[in-house]
Amino acid sequence: MFSPKPPGSFHTASDRRLSIRSAPWRSLMVSGRPLYVVLSSLLKRSAFLKTEGSQRWAWWLIIIGLFFPPGGCVAQQADLLHMKRELEAKISSLHKQRQALEAAVAQANQALTKTQAVIARQRKELNKLHLDRAEFFEELASLREQEFSTLQGELERTQHHVHQLVQQIERLQKEAEARHARVLEQERDNQQRLITLEKTIELQTQELAARHTQGQQFQEALREFRQAMLALQTHQQDQAQHLEQLDQQVQGLTQKVSSDSEEVSAYLHTVNQSLQSIVDTIQQVQQKSDAQLTAQARRLEQVEHWIQHSKTHLKGATPSNNPSSALSEERQTLAHKERAPRQAVLPDVEALPHQSSSSAISPLSKTLSPQVKEEYRRIYEQVRAGQYRRGVESFTAFLGRYPDSPLAANAQYWLGECYYGMRQFSRAITEFHQVITRYPTSEKVPAALLKIAYSYLELHDPLQARTTLRHLIRAYPRSPEATLASTKLTEVDHLLHTNS
Repeated sequence: MFSPKPPGSFHTASDRRLSIRSAPWRSLMVSGRPLYVVLSSLLKRSAFLKTEGSQRWAWWLIIIGLFFPPGGCVAQQADLLHMKRELEAKISSLHKQRQALEAAVAQANQALTKTQAVIARQRKELNKLHLDRAEFFEELASLREQEFSTLQGELERTQHHVHQLVQQIERLQKEAEARHARVLEQERDNQQRLITLEKTIELQTQELAARHTQGQQFQEALREFRQAMLALQTHQQDQAQHLEQLDQQVQGLTQKVSSDSEEVSAYLHTVNQSLQSIVDTIQQVQQKSDAQLTAQARRLEQVEHWIQHSKTHLKGATPSNNPSSALSEERQTLAHKERAPRQAVLPDVEALPHQSSSSAISPLSKTLSPQVKEEYRRIYEQVRAGQYRRGVESFTAFLGRYPDSPLAANAQYWLGECYYGMRQFSRAITEFHQVITRYPTSEKVPAALLKIAYSYLELHDPLQARTTLRHLIRAYPRSPEATLASTKLTEVDHLLHTNS
């Protein structure tokens, strides 16, 4: 919808002109023309009002003078004030724009001056570049004519050198790859060696613990030895006193014997011969008795082993009527056999002079010392008491210290028994095989074969167990283990037949 404009609001110049034309002085005439037409023509012709701003100020002065006559309309004066404010604001804005435009023109002039200076400098540089270019082309032409062949030769040599460098780099890369492969292989070997070294360290630690125990035992034995030495010193003092008395008696006897020395010399020669024959007899008897004792001890261990396993593994086997009494009787018999030869010859030896008694040395002390026997017996008692882990450590240390001992085969066998008792059947089979390979002539081989078969049965491998039992029966048909193997073979065959 059209809304009438409020009085005094002018949107365009035509509105202002219409407002002026419709003002109260529109009826004023000068020489037949309206007053505002006359004033406009005067303003345009004035020399000092050539600019637009000056003309506007002149119009304002005229309008203000016309709008404030005596008795003028108050509403028209308010409109004029409002128009004045709007025109002043516009004039101020135009003045600011003019100042900004003048500043921009000044900056543009300065930039133009600088640009002209830069253009002049660049023209000089361009001229210099043209001169340098001409000189360069002249030098290039001379170089092409004079050194082209030389440069071409150097280029070919450089290319050849580059080709050689490329080949050398490829060769170095191949060598680096080969070295990397060798390093990887060496790292794998080092890892394997490290694992082996760790196992060796573990074994050495176990052996060190065993040796520490042995050292403690040695210290105890050393204390006992010191006590014995003190007693021996006391005894030696007593013997020294007795020897002094004997020396006095010998001096008296020497005086008596000096008259018949030839007869005494003949008698001493006869006594020495008799003593030598007696010593030889003692050595032979002791060698035979020691061999018999060793064999009997091995048979005793086998009998104990058979009795033990017949109780645990064979349901249909009949044990001995009193195994403990039989073992004790056999041990007493062995002790009697060990003492009997010595008792038979000791009276004659005591009857001989004291000088020849030191020549009787037991060969058993050279082959199997009491310390070795005692250590073996102690470890064996540990195994009998069910201390399998300590038995493994002790028997391993025993085999390391006495690999050539007559008891080494027994120790190897009982090492397998310890693993069997700990239910480590694969390791037990390995240790029992060591008995067969390292000690093939030992009496423990049939027992080792029997326990290998038992271990295969525990590992649920009846085929290997049957093969081992058959080999035991064929190789050792008269051994007690063969009887046990026959009974167990019947059970295994029945088991395989049932499963099939």
